[in-house]
Amino acid sequence: MHEVGSCSVTEVRGQPPLVAVVTGVYNGQPYLRRTLECVQAQTYSNIVHVVLDNASTDDTADVIANNTVGRVPILTERNPSLLPQLANWNAAAAMVPAEARYIKLLAADDLMRADCIERLVDVAEANPDVNFVTALDVFDHRVKPHGLDPGESIFDGREVARRLLQRNMHWMPFHHAFFRATPNYRSRLFDPDVVPGFDRDLVVRLLLEGKMGFVNEPLFYTRYHASNVTAALIAKGALLCERIPELQRYGRELLSEAEIERQYEIELHMILRQALFRVARRQFSVAANVRNQLASLGVVPSVLDYVASVLTWPTHRARKRRREAAYRAVTPPTRITESEFLTWPLHLV
Repeated sequence: MHEVGSCSVTEVRGQPPLVAVVTGVYNGQPYLRRTLECVQAQTYSNIVHVVLDNASTDDTADVIANNTVGRVPILTERNPSLLPQLANWNAAAAMVPAEARYIKLLAADDLMRADCIERLVDVAEANPDVNFVTALDVFDHRVKPHGLDPGESIFDGREVARRLLQRNMHWMPFHHAFFRATPNYRSRLFDPDVVPGFDRDLVVRLLLEGKMGFVNEPLFYTRYHASNVTAALIAKGALLCERIPELQRYGRELLSEAEIERQYEIELHMILRQALFRVARRQFSVAANVRNQLASLGVVPSVLDYVASVLTWPTHRARKRRREAAYRAVTPPTRITESEFLTWPLHLV
């Protein structure tokens, strides 16, 4: 391991708790510089930035080497060979110093507002039962509605997890997770058996273990572009079936048998509608991918399932429109550009 920067990461008496921002990166040259800079710009005084280069073949190593002068120390390593994305993130989490009290995930193409860490720590330190804190996310230049009560800052974790399983929340930025750095999350941040959707699974596990804090302001900025991993997974249909194994893992802990059965039906119909839609658009490989995913889960839809998925489409669409209208009434999808986000007028917040 190499430590870059002039600051020590050892906890000093009288300092606020140490926060480790963790970034796994593969070929991040187009965006990484600004990501590194947004960590250096944080108003919080005790941060270390853990950056693991996953054997990048572009100029990522040079970007890291050329952006190490700053207040926040950088702990960086480079993998000798390419690891799967999940394994790379787990390896990065293992680099977190033992003194760190909190971990903040930050993808190599995402950003944080300058007061982000300060605001998240304030919530966690004021509420010992909170082990996960989130905030509003600017996704593809727009503030995403969430569906939470904007007048509340602390929520029961299990209830939020229930809402996630039942699709009663509009948006949760799992990839921006901020949580207490307990030893079990250093040794195994993401479950290797959960691919894709491992960041969502991490948040559900955190919600089951304690309360959730929430800052009703846009502290996160998520870039969405053609080379983004999430965009690639969506294009392949790789995320369409992730809710069924989630129901299998956590349903009986959070839902009644009737609720599980109903949610399973909703999820299956949504998946089959998407498969039919892809066929209609002649995206046969995506439709085949969806069928293979269902088969791997032991799900073999019947003709009646496909028919039911079409017949329930109007009801689903009407319900979705009502929910989105309610979410937007609470959090209008305000447009914020990247430059506006990076120069946010902190004195007005």
